[in-house]
Amino acid sequence: MRFSGWISGAAAALCVFGATSAAAQPSAWTAVGGGAVGWKQGTSTPEFRADGAVIMEAGVGMPSRYPIIAGGLFRITPLTGGATGADMAWLARVCTRGYQVGGFGVAADLGVYARTWGTPSQGFAGSLSLGAPLGFSLSFHTMAGSDDLLSFGGSLSIDVLRLALYRETLLNWWPNPEVRTRKLPTASNGPAFRF
Repeated sequence: MRFSGWISGAAAALCVFGATSAAAQPSAWTAVGGGAVGWKQGTSTPEFRADGAVIMEAGVGMPSRYPIIAGGLFRITPLTGGATGADMAWLARVCTRGYQVGGFGVAADLGVYARTWGTPSQGFAGSLSLGAPLGFSLSFHTMAGSDDLLSFGGSLSIDVLRLALYRETLLNWWPNPEVRTRKLPTASNGPAFRF
């Protein structure tokens, strides 16, 4: 019993005092935009209805040094029509490095949504985004779930972090001091233990 306590204490001390500093430099997304959504739901809205939409999303992912980046994303989509509310979605994102560093690229999001206004509904949410320089994205969204909800739409948005922090495109035209100062770790650096 005392021996296992000593091993646990030694392992904890090794983790605290022997670990090297981490410099993961994760990717992040913070976008805002607008578009239109066509939707219908059960008997309350049996015909498709078109509403304007505001798109706000935030997320975090793997470092941008990889060719494919995976992460998580939270999206809220307030509809601007009368007697509507905001849909929320929790998504897993996979994107290309070009998308993340503010150039041309693609991002795909898959996950779940929750509609808490009107007749509540939960189900599948997905989107496909085409990234352009300076953090612009053209996205196509869909949702399908309980109470026969079916929704699809499109939006144009700008990602502030892809524009200002991660942008590695158009540097001759508009320098990004953050790109020059970031020191990304290489994959060849292995774990090191110090005693």
